[in-house]
Amino acid sequence: ASLIGDRSLVSRLAMVLSQMEGKYPLEERKKKIHTISSFVSVAEQFADVRYAEWGLDLLKKSEQQFPEERLCTLYLMLAISFVYNQDWEQAQDCLKRIGKKNFPPSSGITWEPDFLRFFILVEKGTPDLWDSMYRSVLRVAKKTERQYPATVLKIYRKIKLSTDQKSIENTALKSLEGIKALLDSPGEKQAGFYFNFLPWLESTATGKSSVEIIQAREKEKFEAIISRMA
Repeated sequence: ASLIGDRSLVSRLAMVLSQMEGKYPLEERKKKIHTISSFVSVAEQFADVRYAEWGLDLLKKSEQQFPEERLCTLYLMLAISFVYNQDWEQAQDCLKRIGKKNFPPSSGITWEPDFLRFFILVEKGTPDLWDSMYRSVLRVAKKTERQYPATVLKIYRKIKLSTDQKSIENTALKSLEGIKALLDSPGEKQAGFYFNFLPWLESTATGKSSVEIIQAREKEKFEAIISRMA
């Protein structure tokens, strides 16, 4: 069950906005942009697929109101939420809307769209395309000059190529501490700002879903947000 109830202020605002058609005065447009951004942030932070679906619907209707860089960032955040929920089709839809853009350093987006495309391809079970795409994504990851992206990619590939379940669980468990330590090191945290690989690793090691892990971790934060909104 979702930890995010309909009493959330963001939910109430988004529900109202989703029922409004087309034309907004300037102040309403500003409110709409702020609300969609908040809505998408909640969907990504809590891996809540219901919020992701609502956010995607609102965003598609309002694309022209966002600068391109911000629009792509929001689509990336939605794609990540759908990936955590294993909704590959909607994740791919978001990634298609991003396209193959070269993002400026200010966006913080570097390797994530390419990695997510590879991740979805593997999870959907198309092994004949793995090798060529893996090499391509690895080149992108190395260009970031951070260890986290390439490390995540190599661990993921190792796990997916393994056929022994015990070995898979052990690799995931050992990698958890290594990734945590890496993200605590100077310069690496930003590389994991959008896509956090830890829930997937923990899910692989324990059998719990990534969504369950994320929502349990964020429950305390979420309750604090709701109490401030009440």
